[in-house]
Order: sequence, then structure tokens, then C-alpha cells
Amino acid sequence: MRPAASPRGATGAGAGPRTLLYIHPRGHLNDLVVPAGALSALNAAAGPKLGRYAFEVTDEEISAAGVVALDLHWALGLGGLIPLVARIRALRPEVPIVVGGISAGHFPVELLEHVGVDYVIRGDAEAAFPLLIEALRAGHPLGPLPNVWSRAGAGPRQRLSSDAFDATDPLTADWFPTLSLVRDWPAAAFPMSSTIPVARGCALRCPTCNGSHAAVSGEEVLLRSPEGLARQLERASELGLRSLRLLLGKVPGPRLTALLAAAARLGPFRFDEGVGLYLCTPPSPGDLEALETTFEARVTLSMVPPAEHTPPPSPQTLAREEAAWHEVAERVRRSQRLQLDVWAASPAQASAAAAWAGPLGSRVAVSLGSVWDLSRPGGPDRPTLPELRAAVEPLWTFYAARLLSPALEPLLAPFRLLDELESDPAAQQPVAGPLRAWQQVILARWQANRLPTLPGLTFVAVPARMGAGAMPERRFGQSRLHGAVAWHPPGALSLRAGASVPLQVDEAHDAVRLRGVLDLEAGDEWVAIIARPPPGVTVEGFEEAVAAHGLVAIIGPPGAARRMTLQISLRVQEAEVALLDDMGVPVRRGRVELGYLRPPPPGP
Repeated sequence: MRPAASPRGATGAGAGPRTLLYIHPRGHLNDLVVPAGALSALNAAAGPKLGRYAFEVTDEEISAAGVVALDLHWALGLGGLIPLVARIRALRPEVPIVVGGISAGHFPVELLEHVGVDYVIRGDAEAAFPLLIEALRAGHPLGPLPNVWSRAGAGPRQRLSSDAFDATDPLTADWFPTLSLVRDWPAAAFPMSSTIPVARGCALRCPTCNGSHAAVSGEEVLLRSPEGLARQLERASELGLRSLRLLLGKVPGPRLTALLAAAARLGPFRFDEGVGLYLCTPPSPGDLEALETTFEARVTLSMVPPAEHTPPPSPQTLAREEAAWHEVAERVRRSQRLQLDVWAASPAQASAAAAWAGPLGSRVAVSLGSVWDLSRPGGPDRPTLPELRAAVEPLWTFYAARLLSPALEPLLAPFRLLDELESDPAAQQPVAGPLRAWQQVILARWQANRLPTLPGLTFVAVPARMGAGAMPERRFGQSRLHGAVAWHPPGALSLRAGASVPLQVDEAHDAVRLRGVLDLEAGDEWVAIIARPPPGVTVEGFEEAVAAHGLVAIIGPPGAARRMTLQISLRVQEAEVALLDDMGVPVRRGRVELGYLRPPPPGP
């Protein structure tokens, strides 16, 4: 369920010539998640500002803005960033475009030379970003600024001081109306929960963790003070937030104790949807007691097993930390509010963790988090920007296949929503028949970059009639269908021979769109959507194999024969399906969704 475009309130009244317009690009995990660093950087900048998602920002707002800021925090956003920059340039060739984020910091030269942005923030943004924005608004000449790259060169690298990091504000978002509306919506994976970075960076270099790749900011780790964390928790409580995440990483044990003790002294705080801590330091019994004192709702500890830390701990340290985590798990088992999530990157470590955690009950969960082990812009095997783009751009095909093809959905179901996995998908048994061609592609992509995509996936639209007594349904697999879209059981639709129309793919700034023009006859009751075989592969009986799982279709328009455009827009884990007339006006519309977002019930 995608939120409606935000109302223009006091802080979102539109852009003006001095407005700093921040646009969050689509990324196709959860497009609504905004990185905490983007919020703290924008909050550090004075003057008028407006936050928008790519799917809601208007041409008028872009045309009126004084400066446009974008983020490339997670590498998965690259596929949305590039068309968004193209849209901005088409509307405003001269407007300054600033990009920041962990992934942007790994590719400043490439983004400047090949994507068309003007400035890239590499590292801590909160000090230099306000100076950059002030100069751009005023039209002043720019000298070298710390952590700012431009076509004229790079400014000096500079870390924030401890006091400056303590003063950063990752929570205020009144200038971003839609984020303020949705950031407490529960989600099946990758929730929008507001985040407090207690640590920036990490001493470890674990390949599957974004914290390690934050080394682009600098080698040292910044930590909030105990008093600073307590102030942030008070601020989150004042804002009425329902959920919260704390990023701590491998914070030293004594510092962890001091942080949690300071929070407990100001507590208790209630965040109804719970608090999550990303923490790889085993908390002491006193630390766990402090957590239960501080927070009145669920507290989830998420950790990577010490055996997977990079560089690896010494045998003595490993034994000590594993024993400490076993004690934590036992304490969690007896708790009413604590929960422990163990994220293992390898099947072997997942099995080892399950062996000791399994008897402890549902409050201790073990999952395979290898989905995070994808092509990342850090480390010795750093990909080039084109390689990274090739890895992440087909990500939309994972969702398109699950939403639109009941035949392909079961092949992707073991990958869940690209969050923690219950088992290693590579161990699944080969399927028989024509669908095996796509299964082989999916597993090859999974083994290459831990993204189970279907590069080259295409669909056709086929006019169809419904058989007598057939009853379309509103669900298949995990997908739910609404409006004029339904799932038809095998044999329920009779497809019109020779009438299939390929759907062309358009990776727009705000969504991936599939479009095709059909000539419908008077008897065409439905338009079915059918996946095609892998490109360049001839698969005997593929269409029959697809139809044997049932088909997704949209009901046709009433009346005589007419030309219609089928348009499918993919965004935020749902597909919006519409039949448009020759004026582009929707005649039929519906949607298919994965139950990803669950808006809270309305208040009293």
C-alpha cells in the first residue's frame, strides 16, 4: 500500500527559489526508508527545505527549487538515482544537485563524471553540507569544503568532533510531510522506523554489513555520549514515535554499559511498536536489565555471530563472546520483552547458531542474512559503478515476478522479501519442466551477488475470455489483489490466439513501468499478464507451464472494440495495474501487493 501524495502543509507548502529540495530515490527494497544521515544533514542546513519521495515530487517543485539534494546510501538506490537525475536535468539543467550517502562516498568521481551530479559528499556531511548549501543559495564562489567533491576537485577529509556528532539530529522530519506520516507504519521487512546512529562506522570490516562500509567516513568510530543518547531518546518520545532503531555495532563493553545506564536513568520510554538494537557486543546482565528498565515495549537485539566478524577474533575472544551471547540468549528466553535475532551470513554459521538457539524458544530467532552479501561499494573487491549498476538494476524483476506471475512466485518465495531467510535458497531442489530455465537464472544471480533477480524478464498482455462458472480470486501465494485485478485458476481463461502484445519496460524516475497497446474486441472480457522465458532461450511449452499456475488479469472495459493501453507501475512492493483509454485516462484499475506495508489503525 503506497501512501497518497502528502498534503501541502506549513512545512510542505512547495518549493521556492531558496528551497533546499531533498528527494529520496526509489530503491526497491522499501522505498519509504530514509537514511538517518540524510535527515541529520538536512537538519543541519538552515533555511527553507522540503522533503519528497521520487514517486510524489512534482515537476513544479523541482523547477522552483534552489538546490536539489539526493541520497545514495544503499547501493540498491543506484537504479532509481540515475533516472531521477535525468528528470531533474531535463527540467532544470542549471540547478545544483548534491548527492550524499555511504555508497555515494565510494564513487564520487564516477557520479560527477557519468551521472551528472554537481557535488558529492564523501564522509560526515553535517559540517560541510550547511556551508555548501548556504554558498549555493547565495551564488557565492566555492572554495574547497571538507568532504565535498566537485568537478574542480576534492576538499580535505574531516571527521566530525565527538561533540558535533553528539549534536546531530536524525529524528526531526517536519519538513518531509510524507515521511512524517509513514515512518511508524509497520512493514513486513525493512521497516521505516526512525533511527538513532549511536555509532557511526565500525571497527570491524564484515563484508555483509553497511556499518563496515561506512569506513568511507574515516577510520575512527564516532560514538554518542551517554547524555547525548538519552537526549535523543527524550526527543523521540516527545515526537510520539511508535518505533525506534539504535545503531551501535561493536561498541566497547564499558561504553555500552554507560550508554544504557544513562538511558535507564531517564526512562522508561514507550515506543509501542518496539525498539531494535543493531549490536554485536554481547550485553552484560546489567545491560539487559537496563534495557528492560528503559523501554516498556518489545526490545529486539540483532547481532552477527562473533565467528563471522572480520577480522576474526582470537580463539580466546571468540570463545568468551560466544559464551556471553549464549548467556544473553538464556536471559532473553526468560524475559517478557527481550528478543534476540541472530543474523548469520553463511549456511554453516546459521546451522551452528540454530543448534544452540533452537531449544530456547521463539524469542531467539536464527536466520540466514546472506541477502546482504551483495555487490557492495567497499572492500578489496570493490565493483566499478557499471558493475554495481548491472547488479542492482534488475532488482525490480524480483517483485514483478512475485506480483504478476503465479508460476514464477513459488521459485522466489524461499527468498522471502529479501530479508532474513529461513534456509539457504541455493539448496532448493530443481523444478521440473519449462520453469527450470528461470530457476537456473535466479540461482545463478543469487550465487553471483546475493540478489535473486531475473534480468531480461519480460511480459506479454493477452486478451482473454472467462469460462462458464469460473470464479476469479483475490490471492495467490503471498500476493493480494484489489480492484479490477484478479487471479484466475488454471483453465479459467481462454486466451485469444495471436493477440499477445509485448509489454515494454520503462525504468522511470519514480517507478518501473510496463506498457503495451492492445486492440480489444467486443468479446474480450479480461487482459491476462504472462511472463516470458529468459531472453535468448527457447523453452518448449513455457506458456502452457505458466498458465498451469493460473494467471493474473485485469477486467476489460465494457462495450465495443477499442484500443487500450495496459500500464503496470511497480513501486514499494506493489504493482498498480491500469487500462488507459486513448487520452491516458484509466478505465480500469487495480493493484497487486505483497502485504508489505501495514498502516496503523486510525486513532480515536
